[in-house]
Amino acid sequence: MLKPRYLGLTAPIVAFISIIISIILSPGFSFTNNALSDLGVWKNHGIIFNAGLAISGFMIVIFSADMFRRARSPWKSVSASTILVGIFLVFVGVFNENFGKIHFLFSVLFFVSLAFVILLSIFLLIRARQHLSATIFSLLFLCAAASWLLPLIDVVSNVAIPETVSALVGCVWLIWLALDSPLSNL
Repeated sequence: MLKPRYLGLTAPIVAFISIIISIILSPGFSFTNNALSDLGVWKNHGIIFNAGLAISGFMIVIFSADMFRRARSPWKSVSASTILVGIFLVFVGVFNENFGKIHFLFSVLFFVSLAFVILLSIFLLIRARQHLSATIFSLLFLCAAASWLLPLIDVVSNVAIPETVSALVGCVWLIWLALDSPLSNL
């Protein structure tokens, strides 16, 4: 039987393969002028992007629900929050940019919930005196947060770069959660 841990490891791969394929099939896509979600509305291959995000989100939900079932406090809060991250990612894929404000809402909820659960993990790592992991994730979190300044100070005209940086940080965190976190040995 497939262990849910493997879903936590492969969900980022599914998401990024769908993003990379969508970028390859979208010669007009630009990291400085587009949002990643623009890939979900382009003719003929938007389904690749949207399905990849929805499937990846569903994998995260299953992985996190299994962690929640086995986790002890205070890490139950991390697994519960990660369930929300997965649900919001599913909805980003299901409700693409053609759905307007509902897509925007789920995109914001996804990135905010991802930031929240990473900060929560950092806090719990500090409490557990796992300072190296806490420092690494603090630095990664700061890089992701700083990348969101790029569109605000007009370095880029859209959000694909901060979305990508944040998603990569989230992927590193999710893989850590599956492999090396206090939850991975349950």
